Amino acid sequence: MILRYLTPLLLTVLVLSIAACSNDDNESGGAEETPQPETVDVEVTIEDFSFDPAVIDINLGDEIAVELANDGDEKHTFTVSEFFVDEELASGEDTDVSFTPNEPGEFTFFCRFHPNEMQGSIRVARPGGTPSETPDDAQQDGGGFGY
Repeated sequence: MILRYLTPLLLTVLVLSIAACSNDDNESGGAEETPQPETVDVEVTIEDFSFDPAVIDINLGDEIAVELANDGDEKHTFTVSEFFVDEELASGEDTDVSFTPNEPGEFTFFCRFHPNEMQGSIRVARPGGTPSETPDDAQQDGGGFGY
């Protein structure tokens, strides 16, 4: 007779215990999860004498996969010295380049043949952070200088 009354009570306690355990697995206890690195695809058009876009924002650890298209009449490069990137493109040529920045900050990409006229920036933020602030000129798409 007592078992008939205890069984529903024991089942209720068991169900509540399981529910409490499963909630512990899903909650992070207030700590933010670190975003997983991802591949950021960027199309960069090179024209005489600019990059479009002139600013690329990513998170530290993300791989950048850049699709380059030289729509200009001149030979140009896409060069990022800090990450050993140096792709040369003839007029009308397309190519792809991928790399993973290994430190946060702002890094200049430029054309080796026209370094004073053709520059842009890659802003690398820590995960969950924001890209570094830059002057208004650098935030415009299609800018030649980026600074």
